[in-house]
Amino acid sequence: MEDYQFPKHMKRLIRILESFTKRPIYEMSPEEIDRLSTASIPNNWITRQLLDKKADHIVRKTLRIPTAEGPVTAYLYTKMEHPNDKDRQLRLDQPLILFFHGGGWVIGHTVLNDFYCSRLAEVTNSVVLSVDYRLAPQYRYPCAVHDAYAALQWASLHAPAWGARSDSLFVMGGSAGGNLAAAICLKAHQEDGPAIAGQILIYPVTDGTMSSDSYVRHAHAPQLDKKSMEFFIDAYKSRDEDVYEPLFSPLLAPELTGLPPALVITAEYDPLHDEGIRYGQRLQQSGVEVEFLDCMRTIHGFINYPKANGVPETEQAVATFIERHTQK
Repeated sequence: MEDYQFPKHMKRLIRILESFTKRPIYEMSPEEIDRLSTASIPNNWITRQLLDKKADHIVRKTLRIPTAEGPVTAYLYTKMEHPNDKDRQLRLDQPLILFFHGGGWVIGHTVLNDFYCSRLAEVTNSVVLSVDYRLAPQYRYPCAVHDAYAALQWASLHAPAWGARSDSLFVMGGSAGGNLAAAICLKAHQEDGPAIAGQILIYPVTDGTMSSDSYVRHAHAPQLDKKSMEFFIDAYKSRDEDVYEPLFSPLLAPELTGLPPALVITAEYDPLHDEGIRYGQRLQQSGVEVEFLDCMRTIHGFINYPKANGVPETEQAVATFIERHTQK
């Protein structure tokens, strides 16, 4: 952390985060990694500094998405129209965000994602469907892509039942989740699948070959380093050749024309920084409308922590992007 120019509050936040991690992911046993996905978060001063209060007036419902390989759990977050109404009337005619969590395709922290998705629903006035896609290494590529695409098809059909609009369906994710959001945009375009109003890619994995310069500049960055990404990619791929496939590495896709408008958000001190920028530039060169937000003096994973650098501008950018691309 000494090599980075963090403000004081970010240094404090990173120290708190590091206090929760006893060992790096690549030194953990499979059982320890599994526990990370379901670990509870204590309600104390430390966690309140990280997460702030949970969003109010959000109804959360657990759903099961049918897929060809068995059902996948998802969580639906809907903002109430009248918070004081005993019947908890839901808002109607909202955009729908299909959200895919990060975690290197290996971890899916249920509680942490719950905090973030509740906040996302509140900030954007959208219905949010968060998908618990199958995790590696038990389920390797392309299992997560199949789950994500099945969720897209299912959400497009069921949006009206949730008070959302199927013609204003956005895909969004951070890190590995950003990778899945980008991948299903490619797949939907190739297969004439459901219409996607926009893709919101937050520090996405777009190149499984790890060839960007930021892997050198930020090889030892806080929260995500090069060695951890090597572990995640090795856990996700079924074979070495997978990293060259477009649904694994969207940046390597030969054709990106005709994809939905994109908002690409990156973090300055992140090994994934450059591949996010490069993917946005390739989309732009292919005629896709792209907006960039490069958040300074912040780290990979910052969106989960409301007091981190980059959060206010990211929330504003996401809300504005959705409003701009929602069908009137």
